Amino acid sequence: MSEGAGKAIRVLVVDDSALLRKMISENLAMSPGIDVVGTAQNGKIALRKIEDLSPDIITLDFDMPVMDGLETLTAIMESDAPKAVIMFSSYTRQGADTTLRALEIGAVDYISKPDGKMNTMQSVMIELTAKIRALVNFRPRSRRPTAPSSKEEVEPQKKISNRVAEYLGVIDSEILVGIGISTGGPNALTDLFSTMGQNSPAIAVVQHMPENFVPALASRLNRLSGMDICVAEEGMELVPGRCLISPGDRHLTIKKERKRYVAKLNKGVKVSGHMPAADVLLPSVGKAAEDRSIGVLMTGMGRDGVEGMTAIKQCGGRTIAQDESSSVVYGMPRAAFESGCVDQVLSLEKLPGGILELSSLPERV
Repeated sequence: MSEGAGKAIRVLVVDDSALLRKMISENLAMSPGIDVVGTAQNGKIALRKIEDLSPDIITLDFDMPVMDGLETLTAIMESDAPKAVIMFSSYTRQGADTTLRALEIGAVDYISKPDGKMNTMQSVMIELTAKIRALVNFRPRSRRPTAPSSKEEVEPQKKISNRVAEYLGVIDSEILVGIGISTGGPNALTDLFSTMGQNSPAIAVVQHMPENFVPALASRLNRLSGMDICVAEEGMELVPGRCLISPGDRHLTIKKERKRYVAKLNKGVKVSGHMPAADVLLPSVGKAAEDRSIGVLMTGMGRDGVEGMTAIKQCGGRTIAQDESSSVVYGMPRAAFESGCVDQVLSLEKLPGGILELSSLPERV
């Protein structure tokens, strides 16, 4: 990816629609520091242009003739020089499942496909431009897909890492963990929860994600994890071994009612630019659990969660931030670290153990 200061970010736009290729290219070209080096109408042409033009970032559509998005993405990620790929996705349930599959294969992020209307195109381009700039330092690794690439939904096999066996202490039932996460979240959460089981604290998650995507993510994580993971509903109790993920269109808070942690949902307004927002969830976690609260900020762009982590510290809780090397975008955790509200900085691999260690009763004696 571009290294020198001031060097333009090279982008290749891949879409079977000539109109969208033109609109996306023209809009990106107006952004300083972004150079659209080419376009392609299908994956076969895109692979040739990637070799010839060496783009830093590729925007990739799913539905294309000759070679579709998943096939193209698989070829890109299996190559000796993989690129950062942002998928254009639909908001449908099928679109959500396919997008999560693309993230498993190696796509770094996704964005809703514009419908051609001017106001929609403008909002999509603002988001796309921000994501391209945030990914300027991202270096994808060559990898094989975790399962055969196809359009069919692949049933994940539940797996629990032996690393959990290292933490056999009894979990403090009063511990409450709040997690804020954004860009790179689905894969990071998969790594986190595939190593955690019923001997885990109660966890609430805010993942910046469209409304229709959250059920697919929760279902996938539930199949991979030993925890009970589901989309939060009003009044749902949060207990050890269970994780609630905020719906994509409402804020999630946790309240303590008669010694129980209970989920509360509200529409409200965007906070820190998001709904749901970590800056709404995390303060409620601190208020509900006080010195039994743990705040975690993981990979993502922006500053959402900094105020929430500070609130948890003020309530006597502990805080963890994911480290730079294992973050797709080191934005949210960096902002928290620089604000001084982070107790520990851990790699993604060490996060499950870090959370479990802070949650076990022996740590409280």
